This record gives sequence, structure tokens and C-alpha cells, in this order.
Amino acid sequence: CIVPTGWIKSYAPYFRKDVAMVAGLTMLEAPTAINPPKTSKHFFGKVQALDWLFLQTIAAKSSNAGKPISVLGNNFAFRNEAYEQVGGFKNLGFSVTEDFALMKAIQQTGKWTILHTLDPGNTIFSYPLHSVKDFFRQRWRWMSGGRGASGWSYFIVGLSVMAHLLMLLVFIFQQWNLGAASGIGLIAGVDYLIISRELKKLHLEKLKKYFIPFEIFYLFYLIIFSVLYFIPRRVKWKGRRF
Repeated sequence: CIVPTGWIKSYAPYFRKDVAMVAGLTMLEAPTAINPPKTSKHFFGKVQALDWLFLQTIAAKSSNAGKPISVLGNNFAFRNEAYEQVGGFKNLGFSVTEDFALMKAIQQTGKWTILHTLDPGNTIFSYPLHSVKDFFRQRWRWMSGGRGASGWSYFIVGLSVMAHLLMLLVFIFQQWNLGAASGIGLIAGVDYLIISRELKKLHLEKLKKYFIPFEIFYLFYLIIFSVLYFIPRRVKWKGRRF
């Protein structure tokens, strides 16, 4: 991970007295706040960049509405007082997504606010994965660690699954009519607006041209994981098995 100058300073103003945790944005394409390192030039890396931005934007909007969904452990900060109250990582027990476990424990105290920022000042850069196989391993770990999430989280995921499944069914059964076209346009349009707004803030509008490949990729992996969720299996990540 590569952080911009002023990264910590950008976090500080968000910590009001009631705030225990603040999450920042992780991009797989270097934002302008960072001197661009050697970024990935492969097509799949660009698609992943949009995927990460899309998911984190949804998480941010939900968290800032008082319903935290998730945080990414490579870019977040938490108040020591809140950490000690839940007993720290030792008290939380084993998890393949320890960042999410800590967020959930703090949330369950009912005493603290959790924020998720979309601030270029504390946005960091990390590299995308190089293969679809590694991508699925990563997402399988996220999904496995996210079991036991709040009912709101399942509602958000379920809503996204149903909406994008509708798009796929229209293409499969060739149900071309005004209603189907309007539905597809609405779903894809909302996705595009979510992504394009944040790309503009980060001065990464160049990634807009990858939106359609992202939308197709997101559609298929979302449905695949919706089925795999009910099949227990081992998690393999960075040479370790769980």
C-alpha cells in the first residue's frame, strides 16, 4: 500500500468524540494525491479498480447513514478507547477478516459511530490481483469472513443480486420490451453514476471506459458467489489455508 502525503492528517478531523472508527478508500489505480507508482496496465486490473471503488462507495454511503457494512483493513483507523472496550483482537478470536470482526464488535457496543470516508486526502493505492483465480480466492475469503453480518448487509447484497440477475434473465430469455429496457437502463445507470462521481473526485475519469466490462464481470461474479455462499469450503490466501 502507498499512502499520500498528509494521510494521517486527513483522518484526524473525522474523529469526533462519538467516532470510534474511520475507514478510508483503497484504490487499485493511483489517485492524483499520490505520485503515481508503476500502475497495472492489464485490462483485468482496470476492471478490479472499478469494482473496488463501486463496493467501497456503497459501504461508505451505508456506514455514513448509520448502518456500517464493512471496512478494509489496509486503510482504516480506530480509537484506542473503543479497541480496549471490546478486548482487542485477542478477545475477538480467529477470523479471516479481522478488520470486519473489529468493526462488528465496536458496532455491537452501541456506543460509537463508524464512518467510511471517500476523501482523496486519505485514499491509498494498492495493486490489483493478476489472475481471476486469485480474485476468487480473495473474494471467497471476504465472503467467508463476512458470515454473520447484519441483516442490513444481507439486504443490500440481496438487492444487488436480484437487480443484476434481472438484467441477465432479460438477455437469456430475450424479453425485449420497454419495461425490460427501462429496468436495465436504471440499474446500469445507477451503477455508472455511483462510479463516475467518485472517479471525478479522484481525477481518474480515464477509467470510465472500463465501465461496461466491469458491469458484466460484476454481474457474473455476484451471481456465482451468491450460489457458492451456501457451499462450505477452505479459504486459501497468501500461502495459508483456513
